[in-house]
Amino acid sequence: MELTGIIITKNEIHHIEDAVANLQEVCDEVLVVDSGSTDGTREAAAEAGAVVHTREWTGYRDQRNYAHTLAAHDWVLVLDADERLSPKLIEGIRDWKSRPLKKHCAAVAVRRKLFFMGKWFRSNFLSCEWKTRIYNRTKAVWVGGSVHEHVKITGRTDRIHAYILHHSYKDVDDLFNRLKRYADLRARDYFQQGKRISLIYMIASIEATFVKKYLLEMKFLGGTAGLILAWLETHYTAIKYMKLVELQYKEKLKQGEENHE
Repeated sequence: MELTGIIITKNEIHHIEDAVANLQEVCDEVLVVDSGSTDGTREAAAEAGAVVHTREWTGYRDQRNYAHTLAAHDWVLVLDADERLSPKLIEGIRDWKSRPLKKHCAAVAVRRKLFFMGKWFRSNFLSCEWKTRIYNRTKAVWVGGSVHEHVKITGRTDRIHAYILHHSYKDVDDLFNRLKRYADLRARDYFQQGKRISLIYMIASIEATFVKKYLLEMKFLGGTAGLILAWLETHYTAIKYMKLVELQYKEKLKQGEENHE
């Protein structure tokens, strides 16, 4: 069974060569879809052996749906530039490729670990542990809003009990800025979908997020790094709902002005 590895990029020069090489361990083709890098990402990807395409950025969901239409093979493996297949996952994928495909299998889910401030944080049943990253593109479509997109599968999803290693955030500033940007996008998605919240709901959600992240997801085991990670993830929830409340306020203000005309 042949497999295409897919990475969507913009200014990932520090990651792209290793990411392409990592996918080449299990993939028969590596495809990079870039959205206007200015740091040499496209050139580095091509030199590493990837097939490189350029497409204007229209959002994570659209970019991923477009990318898998370019694949030479129906089965694809999606990886972000700052993610790596662990040695055990590489072994698991090779074994999976060597076996006859089960009739109703349309996808494969794997686990993921996050590296932050020198610590590995492993997701659990409360934090969407299983990520669908291998799938048959003829039975899949990426859905969702501006962020937190996911692939919708028609058919059964198997599992490989091994990890993707996520080297996502360079430092606290990087994490803070990314979560702030994602929170703004998520708030706008909620607003466009018609979601409205109260002050009490916002306060309760912020408090519940910290309890979930720090205690239930056991980030306290990560010491200071775990506390910072849980705090900033809670900050994401706070900014998301504050932005949503702001949009609600602007909506009411606009309606009031229209009623006075």
